[in-house]
Amino acid sequence: MTFDEYKNDIVMGKQRIIQEFFDGESERGKSFIYKLLSLIREREDRISFARLAYFLTRLEDASSNKEGFNKFKRNIMNWFNDDKEISQTELALTLYVYSIREEG
Repeated sequence: MTFDEYKNDIVMGKQRIIQEFFDGESERGKSFIYKLLSLIREREDRISFARLAYFLTRLEDASSNKEGFNKFKRNIMNWFNDDKEISQTELALTLYVYSIREEG
């Protein structure tokens, strides 16, 4: 990955989308992100897309920001089947988790 790809596709693209979603979503925390990361990392499995869709759809009802959640869900689902896109998404989610980590 080039620096421009990192900057434009991850930091200014996917990470910004992720940040906007979580800023407007008080119900979702790190456990939600870790589950997403787990589903992304297990995507070799033929049923992994169905697992992701089920996970996101199940959480949609409890969302306080339905429009924001639907936008986030569409993005994740669109990126999921593209190797490059989902690798960038995994990195963006990981960077986001590190950015919100509390010092202990």
